[in-house]
Amino acid sequence: MSLSSSSPVERDIWIDWGKALASQLIVWHHLLIYGPMGRNATPAAQGLWDWLADEARMAVQIFLVMGGYLAARALLPPWGQAPKPLRTSAWRSWGRAVRLRYQRLMGLGALAVGVAVLAAAWTRDILPDPDTPEAPSGWQWLANVGLLHDLLGWDSVNAGLWYVAIDWQLFACLAALACWQRSGGRPWRRSVAAWGVMAGGVAALFWANLQPGWDVAAPYFWGSYALGVVAFWLRHASPAVRQTGAILLAATLMLALMWAWRERLVWAGLTAGVLIFQPGARWLARSAWQPLMRWLADISYPVFLFHYSVCMVCGAWVGRMWPGDVAAHTLGLFGTWGLCLLVGWAVTEGEGRWRRARQARMARPVQTCASLAQ
Repeated sequence: MSLSSSSPVERDIWIDWGKALASQLIVWHHLLIYGPMGRNATPAAQGLWDWLADEARMAVQIFLVMGGYLAARALLPPWGQAPKPLRTSAWRSWGRAVRLRYQRLMGLGALAVGVAVLAAAWTRDILPDPDTPEAPSGWQWLANVGLLHDLLGWDSVNAGLWYVAIDWQLFACLAALACWQRSGGRPWRRSVAAWGVMAGGVAALFWANLQPGWDVAAPYFWGSYALGVVAFWLRHASPAVRQTGAILLAATLMLALMWAWRERLVWAGLTAGVLIFQPGARWLARSAWQPLMRWLADISYPVFLFHYSVCMVCGAWVGRMWPGDVAAHTLGLFGTWGLCLLVGWAVTEGEGRWRRARQARMARPVQTCASLAQ
C-alpha cells in the first residue's frame, strides 16, 4: 500500500526508526505499569522506571502521525499531482479499502485477542493480580475482534487494541475523503478534500481533543493524524511550499498549545517535522544501527499485538517464583522484553511463510493452465 517517493531514503528511513523506537517504548511502558515486575524492580533506576511508566506512552503520538503519513501515501496523491479516477463507485471503493485495512490489522489482531484471553486465564490461575483482565463474555470477545469494544463500553482484553481500533477509524475517515475526491471527475473536489483534512485537524486540536471521554473515537485523534497527512503532502511539495507550509503548521500547533497545553501535541508536532524535512536521513541509511532498526520496524506490529500476553505470563511466573525479589523482578523485565522481541520475530516469520505459501498455491493453477496452453 505504498506510493513511490523520490528515493528509498526519503521513503523508509525515518518510518523505520519511528516504528522501531516507538514500539519499544510502548513495550516498556506496559512492562512497567502491568503486573508485579514493574512494582518490584530495583529502586536504583526508579527515575527511568517512572519515565517509562508515564512519558513513554507519548510514543502513541508517533504512531498516529506516521499512520496519517502512510495512509496519505496509500490513498492520496502527492502535492501537485492529480488523483487517479476510481474504477468503481465511491461507496464500493471505500468499502473495499476499509475491509482490506481491517484484514491487514486484524489478520494477526484476532489471533492476538485469543492469545491474550488464554494468557490472562493462565495468569489468574498462577498469580492473581489486579492488573489481569477478567474472563470476557462472548459479546465482549466479539466486540474486541470487531474493534468496537471502546465504542460499545466493553473493556479491552489486550492492551494496545484500543489503538488498533482508532487506527481503523481514522483510516476509514481518510479513505472516505479520498474516495469522494477521486469520484465524479471534478477537479475542485481535490481542494475541498484537502481543506477537509486540515479543517478537521484544526477542529480536533482546538476542540475535539479536549473533550473528556472522546478518546475512544477518531475525532479526538484526528489532529495528530492530520499532521501526518499534511506532512506527506509537504514532503512531496516544492521547497518553497514545504517551508511555508511547515511554518503555518508550526504556528497552528503553537496556537493550539497556547489554547490548552498538551504534551502529546509536542510529540506529534516534532514527529511531523521530522517526516517533512527528514533530517539526517542519509546518515541514518549508512548507520550501523540501520539493519537493527529495519528489523525492529519489521516486527513492530506483531510485537505491539502480542507483547501484552508475554508480559502477563512472565510477570505471573516471576511473581510466583520470586515474590518480592528485587533482582529477579528487574532481570525479569529485561528477559520479558527480549521474549517479546522473539515472539514478534516468530510471528512475523510465520506470517511471511504463510503468505508465500498461499501465493504459491494461488499461482499454481495459472502455471498449470499456461503449460497446457503450450
